[in-house]
Amino acid sequence: LLGRYQLGTEMAFQLVRLSSSTLRRLSKNANQAPLRWRSTAANPLIRDVNVPPTCITSLNSGLRVATEDTGAPTATVGLWIDAGSRYESAETNGVAHFLEHMAFKGTSKRSQT
Repeated sequence: LLGRYQLGTEMAFQLVRLSSSTLRRLSKNANQAPLRWRSTAANPLIRDVNVPPTCITSLNSGLRVATEDTGAPTATVGLWIDAGSRYESAETNGVAHFLEHMAFKGTSKRSQT
C-alpha cells in the first residue's frame, strides 16, 4: 500500500473525489450526451479545481521531497516508500511488511493515537 501512489499533481486529484451523480448535477450538458460519450469526455470541473503547484526536490541522500503551498497555516506529512512485492527482490523480501510495523506500531511511551 505504501508504494502505490505517485507524487505530484495526481496526489491532489486523488484527494478530491466527486461522485458521478454530483458531476451530473453540476454539468449543464451531462444529460444531453449519451452515457457512453460521457464516460470518456474530459471533465471540465477537474481543471477548475484550485490545485497548488507541486515542487519536487531531491536531496543528496536520494530522498525526494514534494511540497505544496496551500496558503493555509497547516502542515501535512505523507510518506511513500518504493517497497512491496513490486519492488522487493529475494534479498529484500519482507521489507514492506517490516516498514509497515515500524510505521504504525505504538509503544508504551508513544501510543498510536
